[in-house]
Amino acid sequence: PARAADVQRCWDMLVEQPPFLHRAVRGVIERESVVHELPRIQAPTLVVHGVEDKAISIRKAEETAKAIPNATFVRWDDAGHMLTLEVPDRTTEVIRDFVRANPI
Repeated sequence: PARAADVQRCWDMLVEQPPFLHRAVRGVIERESVVHELPRIQAPTLVVHGVEDKAISIRKAEETAKAIPNATFVRWDDAGHMLTLEVPDRTTEVIRDFVRANPI
C-alpha cells in the first residue's frame, strides 16, 4: 500500500514499452523492499543520483543515503538514471575519488 503510487506510476510509463522491458521492471516492482536493511551497511557507501532520473526520485535517493550510516551522497542536477552513459567522465571521477578516500 505504501508503494501503490510508485507502482502505478511505473506501470503507466510501461504501457508503450516492449515486453522484455515489462518483465524486467515487473521484477523490480514486485521484489521485497530491503530498506530496513540499509542501516546495517558498514562499508563506505557512495550514492550518486541524477535529479532528472525518472525511475528513482531525488527524495528516494536522499532517503536511501540517509539510511546508510556515513554514506556519501552526490546529487547531479543535469543527469538522470544512467550516469555512466550520460556523464561518464564525472561518474568515473567521483567513484575514483571515493575509492581513493575510502581504502578497504
